[in-house]
Amino acid sequence: MKIPPVKRRGPTLWQRRSLAGSIELVLDRRAAARRGLFRLPRIPVANVAAVEAPLRCCMALLRDPAVRVADPLDELVALALHPTSPLYQPYPTRAGFVALGAYERLLAGSERTASAMVTEPRRRRHARAARVDSRA
Repeated sequence: MKIPPVKRRGPTLWQRRSLAGSIELVLDRRAAARRGLFRLPRIPVANVAAVEAPLRCCMALLRDPAVRVADPLDELVALALHPTSPLYQPYPTRAGFVALGAYERLLAGSERTASAMVTEPRRRRHARAARVDSRA
């Protein structure tokens, strides 16, 4: 009797954290040097400035265990690590648009669990502001 394959919901948290660490090494050359990874290709400085914000947001989404990412992360791996991706080309505007598009696709394919929605920092801030207003 053959056992049916188990349907996976998405990448595991370990895979997501590993990818976030790889992206961090690509963005921060000092972190790569500390780990002895001198063979990583270098991203031009203008491209780092253009793609740092969207890729940091991607890293935050990947590291958050309350966010379920359903989309395969192959596009993000190719963008961050492949030497022929727009990140490593001398065109910062194109690299910025591609990184922003990857972040938006990752955000569209992710969802927060119900327990994470209750403990969001924004809601706590509004609750504190409401308490301060009610005391006055």
